[in-house]
Amino acid sequence: MEKEIVGAKPEWMYRQSGVVPLIEVGGAPGVVLITSTSTGLWCFPKGVIEPGMTARDSALKEAYEEAGLRGFALEAEIGEYQYQKWSGKCTVKMFVMEVEEILDDWEDKKARKRSICPVDEALGLLEGMDLKNILRSALGLHQARCMNQRGRP
Repeated sequence: MEKEIVGAKPEWMYRQSGVVPLIEVGGAPGVVLITSTSTGLWCFPKGVIEPGMTARDSALKEAYEEAGLRGFALEAEIGEYQYQKWSGKCTVKMFVMEVEEILDDWEDKKARKRSICPVDEALGLLEGMDLKNILRSALGLHQARCMNQRGRP
């Protein structure tokens, strides 16, 4: 693990974004999780908001690089959480991603594990209430969106 010096990173690097990648698993809503390269814990794809990119577009880029996922993210941010890194606190804006394609090979394949699992299993794998609540929010938004597309109230 690399040693970090306080103030070594510019402030913009502490602003991050990520996605909750949703996909159907056996006819029910599921989610794609990846492991963190620093802790090995299960999490969502996320990273620094690249200069010149929106938070949403940067989050989709991270999903492609870290998890080998392609798809689209809903416009609305579903929440945010914070975590410690680089001797500071990163704030991560989260979006719902509708997964359209899962690649067999991707940039971080050798550095991370990837799991495609039902929501209940994902809730058991995620550490911390922040991530679990973000998954619940994403699922609620996804279900409401699906009902609206079917013409239901």
